[in-house]
Amino acid sequence: VLGLNVPFLEITKQLFPGWGALVYQVALALAIYTTGVSYCFTIGTRFSRFVPQTVENKVVRNTIPISFFVIGSVIVSQIGVMAIYNKLAPIMGYLNMIFLFLPLMILAPIAIARKRNELKSQGINPDEGDFITES
Repeated sequence: VLGLNVPFLEITKQLFPGWGALVYQVALALAIYTTGVSYCFTIGTRFSRFVPQTVENKVVRNTIPISFFVIGSVIVSQIGVMAIYNKLAPIMGYLNMIFLFLPLMILAPIAIARKRNELKSQGINPDEGDFITES
């Protein structure tokens, strides 16, 4: 089973030979189709605003970003998800630390201090917990 493109399909063929595997294959094809259609619709709707205004036909405006994303997906699939992950995971870890963790460690205490000062200006003592209301 390991090393196959769709290992669950092979498991289904072994557990339910004949009709069971066929039913699963049809269900899998329908799942891929419905996911792809909603993906393309979302991409077209979201990114058609970046298509130049000279393209007036809405179908063409939606088709342009869909084409770019589908071609990009095909290229990425040829490279392989694990190869991309193995290259990008360390880089993304460092970027996450720089752009997410460090600002959070700097900005969170500032936001907490502001909120405490706001509560104190309203006559509420945040240290005693009298600002907490029960639902």
